[in-house]
Amino acid sequence: MIQSIPSPKAEPFKRWLAKVGYERLKEVADPALGLERTRENWRKLGRSEKWITQRMTGQETRNKLYAPRSQPVLACVFLGLELLAV
Repeated sequence: MIQSIPSPKAEPFKRWLAKVGYERLKEVADPALGLERTRENWRKLGRSEKWITQRMTGQETRNKLYAPRSQPVLACVFLGLELLAV
């Protein structure tokens, strides 16, 4: 849709959009680039290295807990003394 706008004022926006799209595609191929970009943005916002490390660790832990499992997880239910795998 942006490409169809034949305006000189739209050109800088088109170039910026193409650049950002290219960067995001590179991050899909190499997630470490996205993590470094995130760290750099937090540094620009004045966050301390300790804060950044804690934040990244918290996110990593949360992702491990809530990420879709590659193997089904057995939900165990206690019924009296029996342990049933559901």
